[in-house]
Amino acid sequence: MTKINDTVTTRGQAVLEALRDLVLGGRLAPGTRLNEIELSQRLGVSRTPVRAALTALATQDLIEYTPNSGYSIRAYSARDLENVFEVRATLEGLANRQAAEAGFSPESEARVDDILDSTAALVAGGEWSAEICDRWVALNIAFHQAINRAAGNQRLLTLLERSPVPFIYAVRYQWFTLDIVSKAQDDHVEMASVIKNRQVGRAEAIGREHIYRTTRPLIEKCRELERLQQQEGCAIADLLQPLRTADDSGESRRALLGFGA
Repeated sequence: MTKINDTVTTRGQAVLEALRDLVLGGRLAPGTRLNEIELSQRLGVSRTPVRAALTALATQDLIEYTPNSGYSIRAYSARDLENVFEVRATLEGLANRQAAEAGFSPESEARVDDILDSTAALVAGGEWSAEICDRWVALNIAFHQAINRAAGNQRLLTLLERSPVPFIYAVRYQWFTLDIVSKAQDDHVEMASVIKNRQVGRAEAIGREHIYRTTRPLIEKCRELERLQQQEGCAIADLLQPLRTADDSGESRRALLGFGA
């Protein structure tokens, strides 16, 4: 995390964006405490904008606030993920429907086509790595943002932008696979096509189906984590340690949890 640049929007907004990036970056394990003093020192600002940013992130459900304990990175259960993605599927379906009703502007259509071309090239490479995964995540976010903005519904856009799951970002390379990404790309191609052709009903349906298909493997991996947690009697954060461990114990846990090498 770098110090805040006064030339970037307002100081308060810049602090909020920096802390949101930190949370969504997945570098902090679930349950990690967020200390106002430490964060203000790292950002080179007073505690006031940091406190305001933490409050905003808690309002967006990205972090948790516990009285007398403060703020911490939120932990998600498999059931939590199911609930989040159930809502997300409904919202994405509605955004697709409204985008199909409105139709793409020339600028929106060109943007969507460019993203699809870039993703197709990435998938065609047939390789999977942390770097490629991060590139796909950025393209995936850009694609959905383009569709959601084409819907022309600011309230819906706000709700969608408040529904990411930091936990997923923490394990994206280990839990996403090239096969999942390839199938997601197929969905994106169909999604763009039906919106261009103003097929309203199909646009909404593929929006929902896409979320279910893409997130189901992630929910199952989370269930595996919870089963292992019960067996070993440790915290989820401890079970994520194999992502950074190369010993035999770490490798066996990687295999059990379906993590990549």
